Amino acid sequence: MNSQLTRREMLKTSAAAAAALAAPKSVDAATRRRAIGANDRIRIGVIGCGDRGRNAHMKGLYKHVKETNFEIVALSDPWRVALENANGMVKEWFGRDAKQFVSYRDLLEMKDLDAVCIASCDLHHTAHLEAAAKAGMHAYVEKPLAVEFEDLVSAVDAVKEAGTVVQVGTQIRSLPSIVGARDLCRTGIFGRLSRFEECRNSGQPYWYR
Repeated sequence: MNSQLTRREMLKTSAAAAAALAAPKSVDAATRRRAIGANDRIRIGVIGCGDRGRNAHMKGLYKHVKETNFEIVALSDPWRVALENANGMVKEWFGRDAKQFVSYRDLLEMKDLDAVCIASCDLHHTAHLEAAAKAGMHAYVEKPLAVEFEDLVSAVDAVKEAGTVVQVGTQIRSLPSIVGARDLCRTGIFGRLSRFEECRNSGQPYWYR
């Protein structure tokens, strides 16, 4: 041993060598994706992990994972099966488990969460959106936004006060067939209209699991 090498220098050299040996030889895609722009990454929680939460919200988001710096980090659903299924998707996509909660209130207490996707039951949308706004979180909320007018006003007021960004899933209103029907009604060709009804047909009957 070099007699001029101090104890502190020896410890620093040994620590560096140990770290180099312990470092992984290769890094998987999920780890690399999490490492890029970590400070700017949008951290998203999902409230409601049923069919819409998983197959519309989560899969819809993941289509843009290569172009957008985001990560799904938290899930909330009172049904354990739904939580486990959603977490399986997160683990496959991002290489780690999401934080899982039975109550949305616990999810909204996370300090490092930026936004939430709300895909809970229809009658809970306004309550969950209002709570998200009061927690300072941006939100995408499934349609319908409300089933009771008072709840709607309360949720909208909370969003306005918080100044958060919210989008409501009303994509069908932008379909060419819907826009065309609206424009046709506006022409007055049908005279004065007092009521509108809308239905959708598909190649097969609707059914429920």
